[in-house]
Amino acid sequence: MQRTGSIANVIKYINENITDDLTLEKISDALFISKYYLCRNFKKTTGMTVLDYVKERRISMAKKGDCLLWVIPKDVLPTDF
Repeated sequence: MQRTGSIANVIKYINENITDDLTLEKISDALFISKYYLCRNFKKTTGMTVLDYVKERRISMAKKGDCLLWVIPKDVLPTDF
C-alpha cells in the first residue's frame, strides 16, 4: 500500500472514530500498521502529529457544535475553563 494511501486510511479511521478514546496503539492496531510507521509517516505527510490532528478535529467539531462538550477530553480544553 502506498504511504499516502495508508495515511488517508488513518485520517478516515480517525474521522469515523473521533468520539472514541483514540490512542496511537488503538489506531495502529486497527489499521495493522506499526505505531512508529504511523507517527513518522503521518507527520511527514500532514505536517502534524496524529494526536495533534485528533485534538484539532475535536476542537473544530466543538466550535461547529457537531459534538457534545462531554466528548472532548480535558486535555483539549483550556486550563482555565
